[in-house]
Amino acid sequence: MEGISYLTNSDGVRTAIVIDWQLVEELEVDGMTLEDFFDVLAYRERKDEPKEDYLIFRQRLINEGKLHVSGSHQ
Repeated sequence: MEGISYLTNSDGVRTAIVIDWQLVEELEVDGMTLEDFFDVLAYRERKDEPKEDYLIFRQRLINEGKLHVSGSHQ
């Protein structure tokens, strides 16, 4: 994305982000907050990741003991 640079360590892993201030000002003019902007970035980075059905995901967390539910909505 234009106006965004990533700093990487010697292994090529992203460790920081540099955002052109003009881009930030343009976001503010469009009514977008910096938090909104980072939400869009996160979406774009993850949009091609495999999808998992919510109920299947939820059941997997229950089975792994990572989610504890009470009541009849199990």
